[in-house]
Amino acid sequence: MGRPKTPLTGQGPVHTLAQRLRTLRERVGKPYHAMSGAYSVATLARADRGDRLPRWQTVLAYARACDATEQDLADLQQLWRAANHSQARARQSADDQTRFIAPAYITSVEDLHTSLQYLYLASGAPSLRELCRRDPTGRLPALSRTTAHSLLTGRRPPSLTTMLAFLARCLATADGGAHRHHDIPAWKEAWTRAQHPPTDAARPATPTPSPTTHPAPPAVPTTGRPVPMSRSAVPAHSTPAPRIRRPRTLPRPNLPPGPLKDLKTLLHDAYLTAGAPTLDTIAAAILDDDQLRGAPSRDTIRRGLATDTPIGQADTEAIAAVLADMAAWDRSSLLHQVRELWVASRTHTTPGRPIHLYDPYELGVHPITDPGSDNAFLTPYISRPHDRQLDTCIRRAMEGHSIAAFLVGPSASGKTRAVWEAANLLPQSWRLWRPWPTTESETVLAELQHLPAHTVIWLDEAQRALKGSHAEHFITTLRSVLGDPTRGPFLVLGTLWPQYAHDFTRLPSDTEPDPSPHARDLMQQATLITVHEHFTAKEHHAALTLGDERLRQAAQLTDTRVLPMLTAGPQLQSLYQTAPPATQALIKAAVDARALGADQPLPEHVLIAGASGYLGALDWDHLPDDWAHTALTHATTPVAGGLSMLHRHRHRPSATGANEPAYTLSDYLARTLTTETAHPPESLWKALADAPEVIERETLIQAARLYGRLETITPPAPAATDPTDSPLIAGARLLQTQGRLNEALTWYERAAHAGHHQAWLEAAAILSNQGRTEEALTWYEQAAHAGHSEALSHAASVLAAGGRIEEALHWYERAAAHTP
Repeated sequence: MGRPKTPLTGQGPVHTLAQRLRTLRERVGKPYHAMSGAYSVATLARADRGDRLPRWQTVLAYARACDATEQDLADLQQLWRAANHSQARARQSADDQTRFIAPAYITSVEDLHTSLQYLYLASGAPSLRELCRRDPTGRLPALSRTTAHSLLTGRRPPSLTTMLAFLARCLATADGGAHRHHDIPAWKEAWTRAQHPPTDAARPATPTPSPTTHPAPPAVPTTGRPVPMSRSAVPAHSTPAPRIRRPRTLPRPNLPPGPLKDLKTLLHDAYLTAGAPTLDTIAAAILDDDQLRGAPSRDTIRRGLATDTPIGQADTEAIAAVLADMAAWDRSSLLHQVRELWVASRTHTTPGRPIHLYDPYELGVHPITDPGSDNAFLTPYISRPHDRQLDTCIRRAMEGHSIAAFLVGPSASGKTRAVWEAANLLPQSWRLWRPWPTTESETVLAELQHLPAHTVIWLDEAQRALKGSHAEHFITTLRSVLGDPTRGPFLVLGTLWPQYAHDFTRLPSDTEPDPSPHARDLMQQATLITVHEHFTAKEHHAALTLGDERLRQAAQLTDTRVLPMLTAGPQLQSLYQTAPPATQALIKAAVDARALGADQPLPEHVLIAGASGYLGALDWDHLPDDWAHTALTHATTPVAGGLSMLHRHRHRPSATGANEPAYTLSDYLARTLTTETAHPPESLWKALADAPEVIERETLIQAARLYGRLETITPPAPAATDPTDSPLIAGARLLQTQGRLNEALTWYERAAHAGHHQAWLEAAAILSNQGRTEEALTWYEQAAHAGHSEALSHAASVLAAGGRIEEALHWYERAAAHTP
């Protein structure tokens, strides 16, 4: 059985009920832990302690755990009802004896406790948990239930901070207005007097009343029910006025449209039709009806009728049943409606979610990197001029006004990030509702009509909501919600591209139909805020110095368009990774050409010729005839901010020279894809070697030497005619491939003097490829004297390629004269 229980002392219905419960437990010999199931051991132990009345559900669980018979249950129910009636009468008596003492007349701690108890009862006598949770401003000092209980029972004098925290919670009104006793300085003075009671000589003089009137306490604004005064608040030589007590009518709860509001409204209508009975009257009527499953307490009845908190189905039906009888309504009909509304209220989902539960990427904020990567958090936010205008709208919404604000700017200019940052300035009680793009139009309109107050209506890319067949009904409903003074506040946060803002605000001409009259009406009601895509010098400096590597790299790639580079870069990389093989080949060719030193932009023929080597045999065989055109179209398709993988340069009408298209690689891809290709294919080397206008010959040769591709860009030298001396030329070639050109020239010269005159030609070709034209001409001259007349035409070609036409003609004439 465990340790013995403390013997019961005292008498009364609660004591009798506890004794009967103990008798049942002793009869079966069960410890509390063997009885616990739906209720804890501590709850069952408190049930038979005899110092408070347990709930009927607790008594019933206790009795069933002790194998109580039907007769035992009937006896227990009778004892519990008697105890509940006794406590209800005690509460009523205590309420009748409680009087309000105005702060100016408080002279002792007892007077202070009396007034505080009156204010607690006048506030609806909420549970201590509910009272301590009240904080209409969000700035009240914390108040624990233990402290509030000690203050109400008078166990110890309250501190000034505790008293003010208690007063603020008791004096808070539903609409946030001032309470009639909300005179904080007077309460502070009363607290001081209560801690240091004045002597009789020091007490303030009491005004002398006239023979026919009673003295009134200091002026206190009064509304509704008169304030009863305690005897200590009235001068001793006068007769107190008789107190007239009227039951206070419970207020109708303020709820957003929905099944819970319909349920509360139905119950409150029945309550008013029944004559606004007291909570004790309703509770007693419920206990007298054995057919009801619920047995709600006074506090539960008050919560069911006057607050926005839902209560259990059995308690709700019990309240509805007795109110129907009191109002002479049909009980079965009312219970049927109540059941349906109660079930609907529990299954009803409030549109939207608290703002802090949303992911910014879910709402349309451009990802800076792959959202699944370790670096998926947002970059530090840089405040800009439009943020100050947006903050003004946020403040007005927090003050209780329904506001609509739209940010207007080009793609990737920071519109969505700005409204996301603004929404996070709102208190945590605000919700966010995003109607599109995943919700059907019918559902959107239904949810819009049932939005709770303090909701952000998120309209990123607002043209989706303001255009189309659903636009008229949506805008009409939205304007109705914003203009309803009984609802709200609501805050519409949206973004628009400039062309859509222009379409929604312009007036049509007399001859054309009006395409967007409803959207224009909404725009006139809303605040339009312009967002610029270019950073100022100050903002660009902030991007460089805030310490975020992504911001810094984006700012280094551009002077003013930091945000387009920041947001479009990941999209370009994703577009490249999912592109067809032909498009990827073009991008790889552009990346490697830039890495090798080629100037930008690259001519179209260089890109196409160089890209061919990046395609495997199977991919190349399956290419369509127009593969180059298709791949270039894909590579130049813009993403957010107007950026693309390849940017096509359009020749101006006044430009001279060829009109062949040229393309520049995205700086972002050039930075992120530079090391992807370790060995550029032969096709790119040959394409660059044939395009001296793209890359300098010396630059290309140096790059080829690093990659071991020098033979690819150097034309083959004539073969040696005498195989006996070929090792000299072979040695020269070996030295040349190793980049030791001067040593190679020495070996070529030895071979030439040894009678292998083709060495002059081969060395001259190497020198011309290296850009050393004057030295090459000397070697060509030596080859011509040795009998190789073709050296003259080779020299002429080198001069012509270098733009030295007159000299080339002279060499061509010499070559023609030597031709047989």
